[in-house]
Amino acid sequence: MYGIELDKPAVFLYSSLRYFSENEYHITRFCEDDVLLLVFDGVLRFSENGKNYEIHPGEYFIQKGGCRQEGCFPSLAPKYLYIHFRGTWGNSDTTVPRSGKFDYIKFKPLIENLDNMCHKNYSYTDKCAVFYYILSLLKTKPKK
Repeated sequence: MYGIELDKPAVFLYSSLRYFSENEYHITRFCEDDVLLLVFDGVLRFSENGKNYEIHPGEYFIQKGGCRQEGCFPSLAPKYLYIHFRGTWGNSDTTVPRSGKFDYIKFKPLIENLDNMCHKNYSYTDKCAVFYYILSLLKTKPKK
């Protein structure tokens, strides 16, 4: 399963909540960082190197660093947490899949905590601890 290797270092850079307006477009950019998107409301639409993606509530997606991202279609007022980081991509038993589902109720305190920590004077270590915990939860398959 292609994704971020958990047995290799992942470097947390920064994170924030993002709320789009109705029919707002994703930014067009060439982003060097990997970006984890945890969508909890609305629908986020963008393309990456020409491939279209649509991320719904309760879904996550990892944008790969070094790719062109573009808002080709308007999004439907998405609300999400984005986390910029640098990771190692691979295909092993220790990867967080590139996309999948997450339980928003379980993640909500983590999302709010990381956003708060990034806007206040928390240590890098504290922010990394939450980031790594989020990655480890995404690696674990949600219970049905």
